[in-house]
Amino acid sequence: MDIQKYKNYYIFIGSVALFLIAALYLGFVYLTWDDDSNGQNYSVEVSLPIVDWQKYSSLSKQYPDDNLKDSNSK
Repeated sequence: MDIQKYKNYYIFIGSVALFLIAALYLGFVYLTWDDDSNGQNYSVEVSLPIVDWQKYSSLSKQYPDDNLKDSNSK
């Protein structure tokens, strides 16, 4: 068998092999995506901070002097 004859096809054969492996793996993930985790349900509690909008709206808005001058000069 002449290896030099097939040496030019190594990159192509490797690319096809990697593509097939990726396609098979993604197919497996697609088919098993909706499987239940042994019938167990998990619950997650998320506690968000409560914002007092009255305090937030009464904050003073202070801008740096150079930003204020640049916006008025246009």
